[in-house]
Amino acid sequence: MDRRAGRAVGAAGGVAAAAVSAAVAIAQARSESPDAATHTFANEDRDFPEWHGGIARYGFWAVVVDCPHWQALFDAATRHVVAHVLPGYRRQPHITIAAAGLLDEAHLSVALRQRQADAMRATGEGAFDLHAGPLDSFTGSPHVAIRDPSGALSRLRARLQAIARHDPPAAYRPHLTIGLYRDVFSLASVHHHLAAFRVPAVTPLRVREVSFCAYSTRELQGRFDILDTIPLENA
Repeated sequence: MDRRAGRAVGAAGGVAAAAVSAAVAIAQARSESPDAATHTFANEDRDFPEWHGGIARYGFWAVVVDCPHWQALFDAATRHVVAHVLPGYRRQPHITIAAAGLLDEAHLSVALRQRQADAMRATGEGAFDLHAGPLDSFTGSPHVAIRDPSGALSRLRARLQAIARHDPPAAYRPHLTIGLYRDVFSLASVHHHLAAFRVPAVTPLRVREVSFCAYSTRELQGRFDILDTIPLENA
């Protein structure tokens, strides 16, 4: 693939994906099935006003990872892919449950956000465990695959999306993003590199709460703020 063509496809695909997903902003890789793709796309670390139209923040629901062992896993995985990703990835480790949308009355209104929060409070879902899997890849970003034996993430996601849906229709794959690809790479070579990573033994992540978060739309790799946290029942 010609690198210039790859960058063009990456930028255009990224803008379209960002309009429907919050997980990795413009670089949202779930818009393209990894089974159909042969190469990564090259993300551009810049502002995308053509996407956000001047709206300052984007919201999403997530499990925020707040465990030293999982932080160590995140740090080690990030170091493993440093040659493939853009420098300066500052987003905290998290597992996206569902994108919520641009924080604006024309997109994700205050009323819709409140309805989603109410749905999370009424879910009846108790605390649950998540397990770290191997490194894997979307076309725009490498990640740690997450296993959810109880299916709790999918149930929470379905409740949120029944109120407001901003994710692509592709199958949900829980993950922990560890960076955004800086160039066009063969996915075969990327997967070979990812397979060489030895996932350290970590205890399951006990999830006792879900959070509504938001990040600046002008920063592709910036940190997010936690705006609301909802405890799960019996957590």
